[in-house]
Amino acid sequence: DAWPAAASAEKLQLAARLFGGEGKALDVEQFRAVAREVCELPGFFAPLLMHRVHGTDPMAESASEPTAAPGLPSAPARAPAPVTLEQFRTYWNATLRKYAREEARAFHVLRGERVVDADAA
Repeated sequence: DAWPAAASAEKLQLAARLFGGEGKALDVEQFRAVAREVCELPGFFAPLLMHRVHGTDPMAESASEPTAAPGLPSAPARAPAPVTLEQFRTYWNATLRKYAREEARAFHVLRGERVVDADAA
């Protein structure tokens, strides 16, 4: 169920236009267009998708803060770092390209591999 090579290449060309070329990093507001138009996901996926690109944990957990203790759903969200075209291209080719169906892409981004899961493996 992966994107065909030609369709994937078109998606990456669209991404390049949205990023405005190599070296430019997009913040959350700018990255929403990439989430919607390239990944075909709702714009509100942008912050989480950016965390997936970076391999960072979206939750700001802290052992010293009771409401942000590891594993608690009350931990606040962590702001994602800006994403470059090269970082997005790497994530697309390694991960999102495998999921041509929107539900599969959405599930993978939602579930993702959290940093703490990777550390436990």
